[in-house]
Amino acid sequence: MSTKFWTDFWSPIPGCSPCSPGCDRCWALTMVTRMCGAGVFTWDQAVTLLDHGRWTGKHVLIERWLDKPMHWRKPRVVAAGWLGDMWLADNALLDRMMPIATRPECGKHQFLVLTKRAEMMEAKARRGYSIPYSNHWFGATVCNQAEADKQIPHLLRIPGKRWLCIEPLLESVDLSAFLGGPYMSISGPVPEGYNAGISWVVVGQETGPGARPAKPEWIQSVIDQCHAAGVPCWTKALPLGVEPVREAPEPIAAILRREGMMEGT
Repeated sequence: MSTKFWTDFWSPIPGCSPCSPGCDRCWALTMVTRMCGAGVFTWDQAVTLLDHGRWTGKHVLIERWLDKPMHWRKPRVVAAGWLGDMWLADNALLDRMMPIATRPECGKHQFLVLTKRAEMMEAKARRGYSIPYSNHWFGATVCNQAEADKQIPHLLRIPGKRWLCIEPLLESVDLSAFLGGPYMSISGPVPEGYNAGISWVVVGQETGPGARPAKPEWIQSVIDQCHAAGVPCWTKALPLGVEPVREAPEPIAAILRREGMMEGT
């Protein structure tokens, strides 16, 4: 069974800059480089995004991609803004993208937004994205303990549903201070129906030639911590000795089951 936990991809404002040991073998950079080579972007867009195969720190708007989710009829789990880090983009670009996902036509989809800079996501939330949209999952990517300690407190200050992507896992990570911990809201008490901490954890090791391996006990520890806290866990690439786990919160799980991407009825 596939380890992929999303059904569709939507990233109309690609762009990024490295900020973490997890960026050393950047998947998004590889994808954007291939797209530039295949002519997906115009020349101006390509040179704005990349300089000699590296991120420039700038973003572009792909207009023709903006309204894609509005035309998807069946509910989908959408990887939103994963061609880099959209939370680095200018507010004017975010103001073009984010309202699309809140349109009535998109209410049936589940949008997984992600950042390596949760402090910037929190800051953006303070200026207008703090509404706890029921179909948005605000996520942070961490690869080690230092990043977890720095990023997760910012993530927990964003009202709504929150998830954690620990990929690639580069060392043992203790999440006990964050799973099921106190809710720190920037706009009042916990809205009804929303989890008080991290609602979902995805974890996996690095893949591909030259990948940095994760020790089995590191990943098993994350799984055990999630289960102890009652938080669904989804494992991706795994070292030998670790049994795969495919758990997702509703309504993401319902969509993945319908697509045959996880077991259950």
